[in-house]
Amino acid sequence: MKTVFGMGVLSIGLGVLLVALLTAQYTIAFGAALLLVMFTMTDGKEVA
Repeated sequence: MKTVFGMGVLSIGLGVLLVALLTAQYTIAFGAALLLVMFTMTDGKEVA
């Protein structure tokens, strides 16, 4: 389940990054990258 959840978060994160870059919303892209890193580092656990 952790692997599947991680893949899902990764896919969503990459999708958001791609859309953000295509629409030139670099701030949103940066925020999405930070969220993706946070989710990856915590292995999907809720961030307090």
